[in-house]
Amino acid sequence: MDQLLFLAFLTTSLIFVATPGPSVPFATAQSLQYGSRAAVVAVAGDVLGTVVHIIVATAGLTALVSLSTLVLPFLQIAGGIFILGMAIKSFRAMRQPANVSPIKTDRATFWAGFFACVTNPKTIVFFVALFPAFISPDHDLLVQSIVYGITF
Repeated sequence: MDQLLFLAFLTTSLIFVATPGPSVPFATAQSLQYGSRAAVVAVAGDVLGTVVHIIVATAGLTALVSLSTLVLPFLQIAGGIFILGMAIKSFRAMRQPANVSPIKTDRATFWAGFFACVTNPKTIVFFVALFPAFISPDHDLLVQSIVYGITF
C-alpha cells in the first residue's frame, strides 16, 4: 500500500468528515429529542450507508481498472475538480439551518440514518469521484478499499 496516498486519504477524510452534511443535524436532532442512544442508532445507520458507498466505489473501480489504466487519471482529475466545487457549495450552504424532524423508534432512526448517508451527494461524490484518486494501480484494489473504508 502506498503510504503517501494513505496519508493524503487520511487528511482528506478528516477534512471531509469535519464538514457537516445531513447526517450531523439528523443525529443531533435525534440526540436532543430522544437522548444519546438515538444519536448512536442514527450514526450506525449512517455507517451502513457508508459501507454501501465503499462497495459501490470499489466495484466501479474494479471495472474501470480492468478496462483500462488510462481512464483512472482522468477520473481522478475530474473527481478532484468536482469535489472542489461541491466543497465550495457545501461551505456556502453551512450558513443555512437544516430542518430535521426527530424519529421515535430505533429501527426508523437507523434506516433514516442509512438513507441520509446513501442519498447524501457529498458522500456519493467522495466515494465515486474522489476515492479513485487514492487508489494505487500498483497495489491490490480490494486491500486498499478495505483499509480506506475502515479508516474513513
